[in-house]
Amino acid sequence: MAFPEIVTDPVSVIACALGLFIVIYGFFSLFVKERLYLSETLVATVFGIIIGPYVLKFVNPHDWTANTGELTIQFARIVIAIQVMAAGVNLPKKYMQTEWISMFIILGPVILVMWFISAAFICLFFPLTFLESLVIGAAVAPTDPVLANSIVQGKFAEKYLSHHVRNVLSAESGANDGLGFPYLALAILLLKPSTNVGSSIARWVYEVWLYQILLAVIVGIAIGWSARKILRWSESKDFIDKENFLSFSIALALFIMGLVKIIGANDFIAVFAAGNAFTWNDWYSDQSTDSHLQEIIDMLFSISFFVYFGTTLQFAAFQEIGLGRLFAASACILLFRRLPIIMILWKWVPAIKNRREAIFAGWFGPIGVGALYYADEALKELYHEDYVGNLTFDVVPVIEFIVFCSAVVHGVTVPVMKVGKHVNLTVTRTFSRGGST
Repeated sequence: MAFPEIVTDPVSVIACALGLFIVIYGFFSLFVKERLYLSETLVATVFGIIIGPYVLKFVNPHDWTANTGELTIQFARIVIAIQVMAAGVNLPKKYMQTEWISMFIILGPVILVMWFISAAFICLFFPLTFLESLVIGAAVAPTDPVLANSIVQGKFAEKYLSHHVRNVLSAESGANDGLGFPYLALAILLLKPSTNVGSSIARWVYEVWLYQILLAVIVGIAIGWSARKILRWSESKDFIDKENFLSFSIALALFIMGLVKIIGANDFIAVFAAGNAFTWNDWYSDQSTDSHLQEIIDMLFSISFFVYFGTTLQFAAFQEIGLGRLFAASACILLFRRLPIIMILWKWVPAIKNRREAIFAGWFGPIGVGALYYADEALKELYHEDYVGNLTFDVVPVIEFIVFCSAVVHGVTVPVMKVGKHVNLTVTRTFSRGGST
């Protein structure tokens, strides 16, 4: 009888690692989130680093496949689709109509400035042209729905953040992951060898905006509206059971993600549009308000992705590029890519009521899963366009490092807010007492 061998196949290793984290984190999850006020994505990333190839060497995604970039793309697509649908579904009814001015400003001039500011700092700290820097800038400009949802939801957010701020940040993060693609596409088109600027811009307009974006919006709205009508009819006739009813939005997100990608349009925009159309009158939200199935699925996928992200961090590449310039670029991008433009324009954003809300909305612009998706997508497109330059070596590790810094910084934003609020309250009371004596 042969002695049993130790099995180290990827499926068993992944199941063991993820199960271990979810079990251990589950024991202390309420304490971590409601006492320490740390986001679960930050904790998951740290856990991924610990079990990854640079510490315990228990999990190494590079052993699973020769192309981890494609694995990241497909994993990120699923996570983003589910989170974008959640953002659309959880918004109040007719939100994009009632808050169209706020969304127009945030998804228009704000994201455009964020793109250029991010690119400027990339160009400043790395040996890249400004056009090359625009590729990385487009990837890190959008607000990430996964990190956003992990912070704007929960007891602390409900207690200290007004509902209109939470809603506008959720809506922005759901919509702009898809709207970051046109800027990425333009930069890549202009980088194409022997490119003609006029023809590239024309192609950008009809291929990206008119086909990939506009078609995605139309398809998403049509499917979301139809799904709501049919689901309501099915529910009224008692044709659908509770389990399938509650999981419907998740299945709808995956269906639209796959369908729209098949026809070559932007799947993230389509899913968000569908989520808005699906819950346009709040009927589905009201019917499923007591169920936490959506939140459970969101949590499992988000945690899984950031554990995976922690295992893929390229620390050797970080050292080769230079930790000093990576930290400097990340700090400048996180501080200046968003806050100044929000502080300039907040009075024209009806969803932001005062300067304090503007400061939080300006600071709160996490960079996450969407940036990682666009990083590997950009690398794939650059190889396809026969581009030769430093960007192919820098794009993925630079964006990975910025995402890591964002996960850390925005993951501890909530406790900083708590301390700041406590200090502000204490100072106010002190001055009030002093003035009354």
